[in-house]
Amino acid sequence: MKPKAKVKIAVDALMTLGMLFLMGYQFWGDVAHEWAGAGMFVLFILHHALNGGWYKSLFRGKYSPARIFQLVIDLLVFLDMLGLMVSGVILSNHVFNFLPILGGMGFARTLHMLASFWGFLLMALHLGLHWNVFLGMARKAPAFQKPSRRRTIVLNLLGGAVALYGVVAFFRRDLPTYLFLQTHFVFFDFTPPGTTPTPFRRTRSSTTPMRRKSLRTAPRSWTSSTTPALTCRPCSSGTTGTTNLSPPSTR
Repeated sequence: MKPKAKVKIAVDALMTLGMLFLMGYQFWGDVAHEWAGAGMFVLFILHHALNGGWYKSLFRGKYSPARIFQLVIDLLVFLDMLGLMVSGVILSNHVFNFLPILGGMGFARTLHMLASFWGFLLMALHLGLHWNVFLGMARKAPAFQKPSRRRTIVLNLLGGAVALYGVVAFFRRDLPTYLFLQTHFVFFDFTPPGTTPTPFRRTRSSTTPMRRKSLRTAPRSWTSSTTPALTCRPCSSGTTGTTNLSPPSTR
């Protein structure tokens, strides 16, 4: 195997692992997430530099439906990665904090979340469509040059199991709600699948007791007709010029 081919495989493997690492934002925190994203930016540029021949082949040969579909996926991955990088730089609080960027935080947050989940899906399709290229490179390795029927069967079963798990997890984790912005925030459920999560219990303060009946009957949105207005009345100490803000008694 040529050194360039080894570098291409290493870069692609690092990008795949980097994508998985970045999707685990809840585990690593801001700093690790931003530095990993900056590393993905470098790997992204290196990946395109190593595959420069792909751009030259765009105007060669005929375009079959399969080739058109593959080209569309590749272009969508390219645009998605650009969206991730631009929004990541805008949202950065550590790595790119030195840049004088003002505003656009709301748009960048929405774009970053949307591009993250679409990128996860598009990257899986991208790897699947180019899987034969990886297998061709792997067959050139000395350990895989000798044909083995057992190895082929095991690898095919392993690939099918991974693909099946991906389809099940896609719907079980409600990924379509993130892909189409039906959910505008990311929540990671640490409860093991198949178990009932422990309900959140609110503790009552000794100074402000909770009235359960009033909470159950309270409307969702308070209006001026249901919320008592604040009035000013003299302080109980009788000091002039001092007021005490409190709602009027409803009794």
